Amino acid sequence: MGLVRRIGAGLLAVAAGSVLGSAQAIASPVAVQVDYLTTHGQSCLRAFCIAMPPGATFLKSFTIDSAQLATDGSYDVSSTLVPVFVFPPGTSSSALSVQAIVLGGAVSDLAIHFYASGSVTVPILGTTYSSQAFDASGGTWSSSSSSSSSLSYGSGSAGGTYAVTTIPEPASLALAGFGLALLASRRRR
Repeated sequence: MGLVRRIGAGLLAVAAGSVLGSAQAIASPVAVQVDYLTTHGQSCLRAFCIAMPPGATFLKSFTIDSAQLATDGSYDVSSTLVPVFVFPPGTSSSALSVQAIVLGGAVSDLAIHFYASGSVTVPILGTTYSSQAFDASGGTWSSSSSSSSSLSYGSGSAGGTYAVTTIPEPASLALAGFGLALLASRRRR
């Protein structure tokens, strides 16, 4: 009877370790990439404006805790947005809010709001005031910026669409590759 208890206790310890290991794996960060496509934009210096050609792309990424993917909802991922937006030099204030919308175990959309304003004083040239704004939700994004000083005034705006995709972790890619290799070897037989 003592041997059965020891075996049972050993199996229970192994099962507990397995559950704890699974919980740690579930709580790992998942990388998500946002692919932005520019459909329109313009840059102005005083009254002279230049239209920007469509088709420019840029990427941003963030991470979300894999445990959050288990429950549909909106999760704050502001601190993990990489690379972060550029802040105006000098004295500045800013606000950034990035909400990942989880639906069906995956990030289905984002809600991003970014605003920064600031000023920088340069001897002889004076003080330049600038602001930047960026908003994204529902598959579209828009941005605007402005800069003014006693010598000049400039502004810019752009917008477009975006797509959210999960970046597979290297272990998942290796496992998928192994599975495909195994299927290919069985097919040859």
